[in-house]
Amino acid sequence: MLEIRPVREADQPAIERLWHEGWHDAHAHLVPTEILAYRTPAHFSLWLKQSSDAFHVAADDEPLGFVSINGAEL
Repeated sequence: MLEIRPVREADQPAIERLWHEGWHDAHAHLVPTEILAYRTPAHFSLWLKQSSDAFHVAADDEPLGFVSINGAEL
């Protein structure tokens, strides 16, 4: 059953994968090629670990998507 819930530590690998894939799908064609070399899975892992945002996932056994919330920003 699909649920929306706060992120758990075990969700981190799935969020990093979704974030990496989603960023490349949406942005890779918009940025200089040189930037792509820095947008690795490790880069998104670091962003996730350093973020002060509140993350929530939509999950059905494993995360299918996520959002981050920072104040009034989604």
